[in-house]
Amino acid sequence: ALHWLVVLALVAIVFRLERRDAASIGLRRLRWWTVPLGLAAAVLIFGAAPLAQHANHALGLDGDARIVKWLMALPLWLRVLLVVTAGVFEELAFRGYALERLAELTGRRWLAALATWAAFTLCHGPSFGFAHLLPIAFVGALVTALYLWQRDLVVNIVAHAAFDGIGLLVVPALLPPQNL
Repeated sequence: ALHWLVVLALVAIVFRLERRDAASIGLRRLRWWTVPLGLAAAVLIFGAAPLAQHANHALGLDGDARIVKWLMALPLWLRVLLVVTAGVFEELAFRGYALERLAELTGRRWLAALATWAAFTLCHGPSFGFAHLLPIAFVGALVTALYLWQRDLVVNIVAHAAFDGIGLLVVPALLPPQNL
């Protein structure tokens, strides 16, 4: 609920306080390829994510499996809500709002991207454990690059939610519980 309140607050800040339009946070008119591009990005990111998991393992930073088991034990409706919430909240907060405003303040899009990527990564530490940060940093770098490339928040929301959905909804539906 808190994340959705932040989403509403950010939208109110943009439209009411700053008096800006949706494009100022990367919200663009939907194009025929918006959703397919987001879905394709999610599949590519999901396919590349094992590289970060491998590196994590090689560094001896295997994350706590209890987090995964806890997430998989949640009811389906709550996992769906988590997927949608993470996609909307994190992309709006880190890419759409923070990256765009930091880029304006610094005049350097790469610096804004680096700062928001680091913040995105570190914000996951308390919830997922710091041993999980390398894979989160890897995925965060890819969605940040996607945003820099397209500057389309909806593409990012679709990619982020679909990536999380593959891991929290599709994989558990395909694998027996003892393999998760």
